[in-house]
Amino acid sequence: MELEINEIVIILGNVINEINNIEETKLKQSDIVVELQGTLRTAIEKINELSLNNKDITEQLSALKTGITNQFFNIFNDLSSAYYPDSIKKYELFLSNSLSLLAEIKRLDYLSLINDKNVILVGGNGVGKSSFASYLKDSMSINIVVVPAQKFLFYDKMINLLHLTHKEVINDIQKDNFIKRGRFQYSCVLQEESA
Repeated sequence: MELEINEIVIILGNVINEINNIEETKLKQSDIVVELQGTLRTAIEKINELSLNNKDITEQLSALKTGITNQFFNIFNDLSSAYYPDSIKKYELFLSNSLSLLAEIKRLDYLSLINDKNVILVGGNGVGKSSFASYLKDSMSINIVVVPAQKFLFYDKMINLLHLTHKEVINDIQKDNFIKRGRFQYSCVLQEESA
């Protein structure tokens, strides 16, 4: 893995040098080339951090890092050795793949924070819990499982009567249309059951 990381850094560094040596002012000042230069510098910085952060990671996370490194080594190696009649096309391809690499490194950062812990995402409707969970699940990690939460959590108002709700009661509650009713009041049924 270290060899591929070093090779990626060398390839991206060569592209930065190539950009620095562009003589055509219009091309050198194009939006793509300017953005690419900054993106490549960020990518090199993140790749170097990636190679340093190998302690306290699981075997699966290490394999994921290796897979991503190999994938992008092959991509950047192919891009650097290909012929381009239009140099802007080469820079566009390097830019899009550099952005993809940065996205994968960001995903690895999130996964390394989680490592082998259980995680529960909590938040309001529409804030992106499912999107974030899917984002992490798409990381090729076999240990990530997304378990959707129940729509309602039921409990008795009296803490000493806290117990699991019977399946039939949950089914009745889920069949009811609470949106039409405007508010939720089901604690009386739970209290009657516990009596």
